[in-house]
Amino acid sequence: MDMEFLKIEKKDGRIFCPWRVFFIVLWKTGLLFAFFSISYAGDVGQIVGVEWDMASLSPVLKRIDLDGKPVSYDVAWFNAHPVWGEIKRCLLTRDAPPIFGKNARGDGLDLSGAKGDVMVRMPKFYVKVETEGDVIRWWISPFPHEGFEIHPMFLQRGGAPSDVYVSAYKAGLNVTSDGILKLYSGTGVRPYVGNDVVEFDFVNGSREFKLGETVTGKKSGMAGVVQGYFVGEGGWRQLNASGKVYLCKCSTKVGFKNGVAPFTVGSLATGRLSRASGVIGGVVVESGAWKNGDAAGHLVLCGGNDQCFNASDVENLLDDGSPPGAAKVATRGTVIADFNNREEILGSDGRECCVVASEKGRIITSDQNVMREKAGNIGPGCGLMNIWTHRGIKLLFFIEYSTLDSQHALGKGIVEFKSLYAFRHAQALPSGANNADKNIGENGSGMGEGENGKTPVVYRGMENLWGNVYEWVDGIEALDTEYRIIRPDGLGKFRNPMLPGDCKASKAVPIKGDAVKRYARGHASAIETKEEFLRLLFIPSQIKGSATFGMCDCLTGHFANSVGNMAVSGDWTFCANSGINFQIMSIPYLHDNFNVGCRFEILLDRKNPMPQ
Repeated sequence: MDMEFLKIEKKDGRIFCPWRVFFIVLWKTGLLFAFFSISYAGDVGQIVGVEWDMASLSPVLKRIDLDGKPVSYDVAWFNAHPVWGEIKRCLLTRDAPPIFGKNARGDGLDLSGAKGDVMVRMPKFYVKVETEGDVIRWWISPFPHEGFEIHPMFLQRGGAPSDVYVSAYKAGLNVTSDGILKLYSGTGVRPYVGNDVVEFDFVNGSREFKLGETVTGKKSGMAGVVQGYFVGEGGWRQLNASGKVYLCKCSTKVGFKNGVAPFTVGSLATGRLSRASGVIGGVVVESGAWKNGDAAGHLVLCGGNDQCFNASDVENLLDDGSPPGAAKVATRGTVIADFNNREEILGSDGRECCVVASEKGRIITSDQNVMREKAGNIGPGCGLMNIWTHRGIKLLFFIEYSTLDSQHALGKGIVEFKSLYAFRHAQALPSGANNADKNIGENGSGMGEGENGKTPVVYRGMENLWGNVYEWVDGIEALDTEYRIIRPDGLGKFRNPMLPGDCKASKAVPIKGDAVKRYARGHASAIETKEEFLRLLFIPSQIKGSATFGMCDCLTGHFANSVGNMAVSGDWTFCANSGINFQIMSIPYLHDNFNVGCRFEILLDRKNPMPQ
């Protein structure tokens, strides 16, 4: 034996022993096998999975170890696990590594988004799946192990294993200092959805806007929540800032006619037949006069009680002013109340911000392509949350809670509000509503304060994975004969429609409607398992369940003779139909509606751990 490689050296006054010496000593003394056995056994104990017997229709999963034997772990075990225990909120910016708080909840961080997007780090893990008849088993390992492979969520957007960061909240809309619109994640933010964000030009700016504040037209009473703003010329100190401001609409026109008594700004208007109500922000008379009993125009209403006005001669519209205003309802409500041209815009503190330079705002569209573009504007490696990431999060949830019924395991979510469809704008709660950021546990899971069903639910730092508004999920299309899934190796490009080189086609035929009923809807009860790449995607194959059996959540299949894209979560009205397994495949990528938003992800190469 060449003993040179065992040579012990002296460097800088210290004895240096090559690693080979340590290896040989363990081998010669018989301790090598024991050393690796102890290390290996400790790692294997961190491998955990679940088993589901689809034939039983029970949502209960059996938690198992590597050998398929039943195991029982408590919350503390998962909090200390190298995967679940390292799922943490952090701040991510373009010019610095992630900043973490005191715990997974994010204590100590500025969660507003002002100092960086609030993201949730997803530690890398490996997966294994096997089937046996109607029984399917999934495992997660924090390290490479025989029979396991890295989960495809960590390979997307390039194919190299990357760190994955998911937005802690449903995305809001912001604008960069050079006027580019992008998504961002922060608390107190209304989700960016279709037909809800309006761009207005402003001039003579004298007080800088605050993100999330409500601004109001002094004459019109039109109100909106500031999502972002851009100064193109001038400055606030010089009282001549001009540019664009982006507002979420929160006020609505309700037309009136046959007005006999003036309404009062600030009072509560109520439809006596419908019992619908809202606070009056502005009164605009377009024709006639109160004294003649024929005043006609519109009220600008903010808030409401989830009821719709009746456009009818028998619907009396009154307010609680002194004396009360009185008229008939002419229109139930429209998309937006407009500013008056050149009127003053007041901030939340009542001070003048600027003068609006245009009466009608420009709607910012939000179909899947547009949202994907705005996610990409954050930087390289950024995009909408894709199907592999969403399914990876679901698998983590299933194993931790050993159930498919998320609403009973963690909370209903924001799903039990009525819908004011006549008003046609988002009624979603802002992120972090009901003190959700503080009311959840230190591990990042829990609910906000208030009634279950009307308060946010948070899983490991990710708020509203179900409820509040829909979320686009990128990288999946449903056709009459096949699903097209973004390539698991990460070498596909996200776009609509996907090209053959971007995706993998299934042999499984999607659930769909027919010539009579264009779509199929029901509660998912089984998933596709015959194709290996589908076993991680939880694609429903049957809809024979209910809110308490099977997968417990509703599936809407795609329209026949069309291409459908995926949205998950459900909105504020979906009640027991919602949950982590809720999905709809019937909406085209050009869909642009006031209850469909998104969540974004950032994949960072370990060699270059920040967007540039």
